[in-house]
Amino acid sequence: MFIPILIMLLALVIVVITLFIFVKVAKGKPPQGRALDYLDSGEIAQGRVIACIGDSLTHGNLGACWVEHLRDK
Repeated sequence: MFIPILIMLLALVIVVITLFIFVKVAKGKPPQGRALDYLDSGEIAQGRVIACIGDSLTHGNLGACWVEHLRDK
C-alpha cells in the first residue's frame, strides 16, 4: 500500500517540476517587438504607436497574443 502511494507522489512531483521548467524556460522569453527592439533599431514605422503594457497574458506567452492581433490591423 505504501509503495503505490509513494510512486504516485513521485510522479506528481516530476510532472509539477517539468511544467514549471517548461513555463519558465520555453514560455518565459520576452516577446518580439518590445520597446527596446525599436530603440535598438533606431527606426519606428509610420503610423500610430501603441504601447501595450502587461503580463504573459498580454504578450501571449501562455495563450493567444492580442498584441499580435493589433499588429495585424
